[in-house]
Amino acid sequence: MESENNSERAYEVAKEVLKTYPEVKGFVGTSSMDTPGIARAIDELGLNGKVFVCGTGMPNECRELIKSGSIHSAQLWDPAEAGYAMCVMAAMMLDGQTIGAGTDLGLASYSDLVVNADNSNIVEGAGWISLKADNVDNYNF
Repeated sequence: MESENNSERAYEVAKEVLKTYPEVKGFVGTSSMDTPGIARAIDELGLNGKVFVCGTGMPNECRELIKSGSIHSAQLWDPAEAGYAMCVMAAMMLDGQTIGAGTDLGLASYSDLVVNADNSNIVEGAGWISLKADNVDNYNF
């Protein structure tokens, strides 16, 4: 269901889906606004612990919902590491170095880049964060 990257819309759509299809057991939020909106609907309908939601989300928007158990987990890229990695790649390119499979950018999460099988211009690292109740307070953004 499309939320239009709007938490209120995600909340409304989730409520409608849960009322129409009470057998639904989970959601995946693809926009950072989806996950907290869906979790609010789960809370309001008294389905915490019965319906699962995980997805993209920001720590400050999801913190209390993660702690209450309404959101199982939220994922995102570590913005500091991703930004640093891009700066390292830019400097490497300016120095004429090739970036490809196995490139080490000097960061634990970007020490063995993988080239995307469908597009060789896309290189991927592992700089993601999985927010859960035991670590969400480590991030303040």
